[in-house]
Amino acid sequence: MVEERHNLDDMNLKLDGTVVFSDTHPEIERRMIEGIRRMSPAQKLEAISRMGRFMRGAAYAQVRRRYPGASEHECWMRVISRVIPADLMLKAYGWDVRENGY
Repeated sequence: MVEERHNLDDMNLKLDGTVVFSDTHPEIERRMIEGIRRMSPAQKLEAISRMGRFMRGAAYAQVRRRYPGASEHECWMRVISRVIPADLMLKAYGWDVRENGY
């Protein structure tokens, strides 16, 4: 089985600015869009919140595997340092990415 990698050449850019992978069947895409349109604003926010929790959990698991002896605090510092600029990490949390890494 050949692993597929997506880059900008593999995507279609629609007029509304959305990007869709070329391997998404148009009927599936249509159903997904219809489902999202039927969601209330609260449901959309909850879906986004669930995705965020999932992504943070996945990032935490990756850090935990890479640094098995790290404390929970250190793991979370490494996770959030991936999304917060280095200067703000140092000011807000005292975490120097140059010294401690991501």
